[in-house]
Amino acid sequence: RMYAVGPSGQTGDLLDYTYTIRVTGGSPNQVLGISGASDGNDYGDDYRVYGVIFDANNLASYGYYNVKNAGSNFRFYGCRFTNAVLDGVRQSGYNSTTYVSCEYDNNGGWGFLVNGPNRGNSTHRNGSFHDNVSGGILGGNSVFVDSCQVYNNTGYGCQGFSRYAAAFDIEHCL
Repeated sequence: RMYAVGPSGQTGDLLDYTYTIRVTGGSPNQVLGISGASDGNDYGDDYRVYGVIFDANNLASYGYYNVKNAGSNFRFYGCRFTNAVLDGVRQSGYNSTTYVSCEYDNNGGWGFLVNGPNRGNSTHRNGSFHDNVSGGILGGNSVFVDSCQVYNNTGYGCQGFSRYAAAFDIEHCL
C-alpha cells in the first residue's frame, strides 16, 4: 500500500498492493533520495510510504538516502530496504523520520546508518535489522529503537555513533 501526502496535506490515492522499486542497471547512488536545503516550510512537508520494497539490487549504494535539511518528515510503514552496495538507509540531513515494521536486510554496509553533520531524528518500531555486513544499526543523534529484532549481522548489531551515542535509545529489542 502506498499513500502520498504532500506539503498541502492532501492525501493521494491508496494503492492497495505492495510495490517493489528495483534498480536494474547503471550505478545510481540510491533507490530513493531526498536532498536540498530547507524549503522555508520547516517540518511542514509530511510524506508517508506504505509497503514499498526499496531493492538496490546490489547496484545502488543506498536504498533510501535523506540529506535534506528540514522540511521533510517521512514515515515508512512496512517497507523493506535491501541489497544496497553500502547501507539500506543512510540518514544525514536534519529531518525527522519514522520507520514502523520495516526490514533492513542483505546490505553491504549497515541496515540503517545515521551520518553527516546534522544527523536527523529517527524512530524505529517493530522492525528487523538482519544479514547486513557492517551491522544492523549505527545510531546517534536522537535515534530511538523500540521492539525491534537485530540479528545475524556480520558486524555489530547496534552501535552508538561517537559523541552522539548518549542520544541512542534502545528498548525492548531482541
